[in-house]
Amino acid sequence: MADTEVLGNDEISVYEVAFHIDANLSDTETRKAFDSVKEAIVAAGGTPFAEAVPTRATLAYTISQIHEGVRRDHNASHFAWVAYELEPSKQGEVDEALRGDKAIIRHLVLVTTKEEALYAQDRAAEKLVVEKPESEEVSDKELDEALETTA
Repeated sequence: MADTEVLGNDEISVYEVAFHIDANLSDTETRKAFDSVKEAIVAAGGTPFAEAVPTRATLAYTISQIHEGVRRDHNASHFAWVAYELEPSKQGEVDEALRGDKAIIRHLVLVTTKEEALYAQDRAAEKLVVEKPESEEVSDKELDEALETTA
């Protein structure tokens, strides 16, 4: 768990920003939106060190947004996150940049530790491997016997 003590202005904190990117964007536009988040972190003086690239996800509930008087409902998004180190006094700049990015549907900034973020990155990179059990052929006679004993 992250330490919650108040840090001085010159100390560095570790943050993780999780965000949803508009699912209606092309792959190229989605990648640009993801890169713009990292650019906002760097522009504020931060150093990104772990990430999970955008993956399409169906949302558990509809997220509605109103831009220039037009309501848009989102039922899917591209979810991603970036972990970074930054002075706490500069975090507002990152938050402001994300709020102004129309490709970002919603975001959440968390205080974390470098170890937790790197662990999450490693877990996200793992591939789920499901081994298929070796099939044993069963003769018709064995099937009939098994059916008779269960009946």
